Amino acid sequence: MHIQVGVTDIAITCLVTDREICADTIQLMRSNKSILSLTGDQNTYFQDLELGNRSGVTVNSSIICDRPSYLQLIISRSVVSPSMDSGPFWCKLSARSSDGSLLIEESTKQTLN
Repeated sequence: MHIQVGVTDIAITCLVTDREICADTIQLMRSNKSILSLTGDQNTYFQDLELGNRSGVTVNSSIICDRPSYLQLIISRSVVSPSMDSGPFWCKLSARSSDGSLLIEESTKQTLN
């Protein structure tokens, strides 16, 4: 995927659709670091403070057991910074299965450049 400054919004969504699990934490990762997390108490936390303080950045999220859960980051085209916003992105999930066992899963990486 290619970033076009001033043309392309960046929208990345981590989506959990398996209703047999209950998500504890959804993390959005970039370049081997967590940049944004959603916890089971519905709170979102930016680990990348520059991104969190940047105007034009929006987060949509929801964690509810037995329903789809998601964490979405949108960076408006007007504030996209290729040097800061490029790299591999992926999602990391910590959840509990219906039998109570802990699950840790990661999505495949998608690279923005």
